[in-house]
Amino acid sequence: MGYNEAINSVEVSFMAARNASWTKAATVIALILQVSFIIAAFVFFVLIFHVIINPDTVSGKPISIYFYGVSFSVNDVAAYTVGGKVSISGVVLYLLYGCAQAIISAAAFNRIYAVLEYSKTRPPFRWENVEKLRRAGFLFLSTVLLQFLLALLGMIFVRDVITFAVNIKLDNAIIGVIVLCVAQIFAQGVQMQEEQDGLV
Repeated sequence: MGYNEAINSVEVSFMAARNASWTKAATVIALILQVSFIIAAFVFFVLIFHVIINPDTVSGKPISIYFYGVSFSVNDVAAYTVGGKVSISGVVLYLLYGCAQAIISAAAFNRIYAVLEYSKTRPPFRWENVEKLRRAGFLFLSTVLLQFLLALLGMIFVRDVITFAVNIKLDNAIIGVIVLCVAQIFAQGVQMQEEQDGLV
């Protein structure tokens, strides 16, 4: 083996090791995010029942929920009655939205985690990975629609309020578009691999 071939072999080994490290790190991050959103969904679920049972623990501007000595701030929605008090129905609706958004985000990161886990030992360019990434992208995009649904339901069902304002955020929409772009790159990779396999 010549000097240049030895250098190339070392570089390939280094790149493979670094790639494996990045894949492992990304897999761990995806798993942490998935678990975090599951925990968040559970917290929202508990807070819904807490607010229904103990509505007197909800107060302030911005809205705060006091739960056994811990204060949870609700910054993305304003739901106040004519008398200036907090609308309990508005807060419950917002908590339901938060629970649904956390479940959807956990499901999206679950699909990303599955793709990364698959890629540890096998070639990543498979149609099932493309489909998982596309589903993850559409799940992220659906959370934006969920925000508009929250605003619509607030106008219909939260009747005792003078103000029900919802802050529409596009963070998940941007993430969803990026994931869909990655899914398309994976799809092109699958097509190229199939073409090469057909030539062999």
